[in-house]
Amino acid sequence: MLTPISPLLRRALALTSLACTAFITLGTAVSAHAEPVKGEVIKVMASQQKLTLRHEAIPSLDMPPMTMNYRVAKPELLSGVKAGDKVIFEAEDRQGNFIVTQLKVQP
Repeated sequence: MLTPISPLLRRALALTSLACTAFITLGTAVSAHAEPVKGEVIKVMASQQKLTLRHEAIPSLDMPPMTMNYRVAKPELLSGVKAGDKVIFEAEDRQGNFIVTQLKVQP
């Protein structure tokens, strides 16, 4: 037989749950914030909606400078982009997948 929970304990549990949910939600919002990053296009794979970028550090993703493949959020982001282009881009971590959400070729 289960022991009934007092109203005070029930309220404390509800507030704790609410506080944990708020903390997790705010933590996710902060870590998902994209920031502009300088990079160079190494390769464009338009049919796969991917490109290879050599880029500077991305602090919001806890990523050092490196060269890696990224998926793009929209195929149009790759329009007119070619290897050798200097770019400013933003990327997000979406459930372990790094996605370029903004991409602008620099003059």
